[in-house]
Amino acid sequence: MGARSVYRKLINHLKLSAEEKHSYRDTKQFAFLRKEFRRYAVVEDQLCRAHKEMRYRADTYLCYLDNSKRLQDIQTTNRLSGTSYTLEKAAATVGLRLPNDQTNTPTNDKG
Repeated sequence: MGARSVYRKLINHLKLSAEEKHSYRDTKQFAFLRKEFRRYAVVEDQLCRAHKEMRYRADTYLCYLDNSKRLQDIQTTNRLSGTSYTLEKAAATVGLRLPNDQTNTPTNDKG
């Protein structure tokens, strides 16, 4: 993923979390993001360890934001459905079966 697309996706996450439409530009997160991307802006041919590290951090943070949003959506969906799963039902959902609970345990006869 290119640096420009990572930057755009991070900005979109800021827009989604902002209370007003244009208020994300006034946040400290936006100022930091813009400063860091401008600071490490290099020509494509130039290789720089700090640039790679910044891209790695940006990609990692973007992955975190995407997955946090997915988790929030899943939790909201589960709360709205109003169903609580028992252990047996949860196991059946993913195609597993729980072992039978045996009341009679085998005994060792040394007779």
